[in-house]
Amino acid sequence: MAGLRQGYTPGRAFERKARNIYLFVVVELAVAAAIYRALGLSFSNISLALPSGAAFLFLTSAWLGRRAGFTRVATWLEATALLFIQAAAGWALFFPATVWALPYADRWLSAADQAVGFDFPSLYRAVRNWPFRTIYHSFDWQPPLIILILVLARRDVWTFVLAIAVSLVMTAVVYPFAPAIGPVGYYGLGPVGSWTHMIDAMRDHGVRVISPKMMVGMVSLPSYHTAIGVICVWATWPLRILRWPFVAINAAMIFSTIPYGQHYLIDLIAGGAVAVVAIIIAKRLEVNDPQPSTAGS
Repeated sequence: MAGLRQGYTPGRAFERKARNIYLFVVVELAVAAAIYRALGLSFSNISLALPSGAAFLFLTSAWLGRRAGFTRVATWLEATALLFIQAAAGWALFFPATVWALPYADRWLSAADQAVGFDFPSLYRAVRNWPFRTIYHSFDWQPPLIILILVLARRDVWTFVLAIAVSLVMTAVVYPFAPAIGPVGYYGLGPVGSWTHMIDAMRDHGVRVISPKMMVGMVSLPSYHTAIGVICVWATWPLRILRWPFVAINAAMIFSTIPYGQHYLIDLIAGGAVAVVAIIIAKRLEVNDPQPSTAGS
């Protein structure tokens, strides 16, 4: 119990190092609300009550826990809550971005791949039946697991969460400039991606009501899976025992985005660039707190 209470600062509920993440989320939500109002966007049959309630419970528990001195537990709860809150806030920006999306960019995306000698059809035919599903969806559990690992290892967790938040917003900004039907459909290897129905509806047919069936991954360039993979490797690299396992997991995940996620190679390159820029921005925005760090307590 004493170890969990180490680093207690009396009367302090909020972690100062998290303030840029809170600010980032508030700005995201404010911008999203303004754009949704201007475009007449709304949700149908999508309830935010459960996730909102869970986030509120996590944050309240974190604030109370920190006041009581359980700083490491509070850090884990708060960072995990902010991870999912920023994801929801950032994801909300993709729908207005879809309204403004340019025509499908498969022609120049495929040309970029061919320019560097990448042959998607050959690779796809060779690996299309490989079991990529599990490793592809490691994208979902890696960030919250890494938050827990960083807290237990007494490492800074806030720069990691902020880097993820920045990378998501960067992805939302770039995405409408290069939407795609995907290489599988473009090369005639199978049907076009299901996300094209959502893009066509919002961009070309004036649909402004977002239904559950429209909650699909729609981004081609940059590959957000790749961005998250690079950020996860960067966050775990200082941990010797976990460095290479996470390198292997994320190398496999990033590779799976080509055949399973239907990405062009140029999408992955752009996703890697987004990750590098997001990490640089997050590190520059890192808050230097003279008080004891919750990550190290």
